Amino acid sequence: MEYTQGINGTVILGDNLPVLRNLPADSLDLIYVDPPFNTGKQRIFRKIRTVRDEVNGDRVGFQGKRYRTIALGQQT
Repeated sequence: MEYTQGINGTVILGDNLPVLRNLPADSLDLIYVDPPFNTGKQRIFRKIRTVRDEVNGDRVGFQGKRYRTIALGQQT
């Protein structure tokens, strides 16, 4: 665990369960959880664009307007 004293309080860097077990109840204002990235699972990032299409739209937006998704590419 790493503790840093900031202007507005203390920042604790570490795994949440061991840290939370050692803190008093009602002592936190904010918890930021960063998901694990080194899991070995493949992630796919898809780049898309949407265009207005009331007939073949596969998405619904504001006021019920329909949009069709166009795949522009992906990266793993």
